[in-house]
Amino acid sequence: MTLEMVEAGVITGVHGITGEVKFNPQMDLQPLQGVEVRLIDSHAPDRLYKVENARPHKGYLILKLKGCDTRNDAELLRGRRVMVPPDVLTPLVEGEYLIDDIIGLKVYTLFGDFLGEIEEVIKTGANDVYVVGKHLIPAIHDVVREIDMERRRMVIDPLDGMLE
Repeated sequence: MTLEMVEAGVITGVHGITGEVKFNPQMDLQPLQGVEVRLIDSHAPDRLYKVENARPHKGYLILKLKGCDTRNDAELLRGRRVMVPPDVLTPLVEGEYLIDDIIGLKVYTLFGDFLGEIEEVIKTGANDVYVVGKHLIPAIHDVVREIDMERRRMVIDPLDGMLE
């Protein structure tokens, strides 16, 4: 397993009484059964877990982690971010990017006006939204005109009223 891991989502709750957790993945993943994941939280030490079982349930994945055997064990994991090895990510198609790659891009309008850097990516279900200072930029083709990863920049064509 590589030491470099990618943030894949967050544990949002518990499921049942046997230590299973609800995992909200923020990207498409290969099957996780048998994969070692790292759970991180700013208020507790990182911890490695092996995924014993993973199954879809109502838009989430239900994970059974080795050593997490009771509801109380699972409750302690609520809110932890889940880091996975890059090899379990579903390969990206052209024009798709990892959130970690998008954060920090410098954003400019078509006219060259600098708006700031992407600070956060909000998952809405319909499309992602990029947070750039006080601006919310929808990640849609009508707005995002160019992403240049080599130069770490994005060019947008804002919709009417979007930057007001």
